[in-house]
Amino acid sequence: MSTHPPASASTQLRMAFVLCASDTGPRTAMVVVEAAATRYPRLLDQAYESGFLLSVGDPPDTSAEVRVRDGCFEALCMAGDRFVWRPETPTPLTEGWLTASGESGRAVVEIVPPGTWPEDADEGTEQECARVFNARLEAAAQAATILHGAVPIGEA
Repeated sequence: MSTHPPASASTQLRMAFVLCASDTGPRTAMVVVEAAATRYPRLLDQAYESGFLLSVGDPPDTSAEVRVRDGCFEALCMAGDRFVWRPETPTPLTEGWLTASGESGRAVVEIVPPGTWPEDADEGTEQECARVFNARLEAAAQAATILHGAVPIGEA
């Protein structure tokens, strides 16, 4: 799992760029997004406006866009281009993630509630962080609090 460094005050987002394997089809590039509690209601409104739905079944097509430039994540644009969420610095993406998103022309974006991301993620090992994060993702999924959508990949 590749992750964005801890969220800054300017974006207040945390992101994980995940490559999911499938028994029945091609790999899927995913972006898991968590906003700070103060920004979460705004992100939810923008996600619904963009066409995101509760994470049940296949992700719906959305008007959002993931922007990539030179192998790095640059921005998540919601509701067309009316709302843009950017990291302070571009985030390098793995070759596998870039290949999967390039083949399909899209990524699946999941928006998770505040508190899903382990607060001490930078202190533990990558395996421990992934274990805790995956357990919290599973709990959020069971509680039906994850929104998802299929998002085209655009050039920044």
